[in-house]
Amino acid sequence: IVSDGSLDVLIRLHAHMARRFVGFLPGDEVVPADGRIRPHILRDSAFAGVDEQRVEATMQTQSVSFVQALLALTPAVERQVWIMRQPDRWESLGYTAIPDVVGFQGVRTGAPVDWDALRASHEAFWDRIDSLPPLGPYAPAWMRGRRAHVRQLLADVATQLADALARAGRVGEAQAVLSRAGRIKEEPMRTEADLFY
Repeated sequence: IVSDGSLDVLIRLHAHMARRFVGFLPGDEVVPADGRIRPHILRDSAFAGVDEQRVEATMQTQSVSFVQALLALTPAVERQVWIMRQPDRWESLGYTAIPDVVGFQGVRTGAPVDWDALRASHEAFWDRIDSLPPLGPYAPAWMRGRRAHVRQLLADVATQLADALARAGRVGEAQAVLSRAGRIKEEPMRTEADLFY
């Protein structure tokens, strides 16, 4: 997962509960300049067949970061890597970024997309988020901040889904998703809460 780091703990917990392994690449390009961590990243099975020397050469000849070079040289990268918050990374690799609930998967440009299944997976997740109880007045500030961050992330990805649906000619669905994105972003009020709280 190419990640900004904000949800790594939650993703690791979910992966552990599902008995799956996930690895993370820094989305902000902060891979130590001395290269000590690079061999460890390259040992990950997702990057099997990628030669460290080719990565280094690509970085030098194309003036790209370690993460960009690694993604560009990884065979079938679209089956191995998932990207959070930076859909343009897929476009730079010649793929189309497809919103995938809290991030983006890559598909070969021009490949068919099952928009109905994609939208259904988003809606199922949004329904789960909507079923969470609202935070009470005594919830700690860190919890409020974390929930607001997750809701903003979901709304941003939903907005990208609406854009993708509109580009695919599904304008009515795009408008419905955009409307839902606005609702996802807002923490629901407790029914018994004071209106001015």
